[in-house]
Amino acid sequence: MNIGNSDWHSFQNFNDEYNKTSWELSVSFEETYISMIKTIRMLAYPKHSNSLSSRRSTSDIPIFIMRPFRGQLEHATYAVVERLRRDGDRAVFWIDTSGWALTEVDLNGRVEDQDFFLYGMYPKPL
Repeated sequence: MNIGNSDWHSFQNFNDEYNKTSWELSVSFEETYISMIKTIRMLAYPKHSNSLSSRRSTSDIPIFIMRPFRGQLEHATYAVVERLRRDGDRAVFWIDTSGWALTEVDLNGRVEDQDFFLYGMYPKPL
């Protein structure tokens, strides 16, 4: 999941409605992301699952947090991993996705030739 991209856009477009600073929104994003990872640890892998060896615990299963492809909230996603690891979850890793996708938007180019496009600039797909 490219978590952070749409959050950043929401923070930018609705900052006044949220009545919070960008810093407060970023902290809230981090807290929610950490809660999501902890919930995945608790619920995604039942204790008595046949898919897990009896020698492995769910905390050994790696979870990879990606830098958002366009870099929005990069610092927050990295901070999530740092905090979880500091709190003892050594199976959480951050992946730097810098350069994985072309992040420039060519307003005159074809949508299908771009990794990203601006919503509202092109017709919606059928």
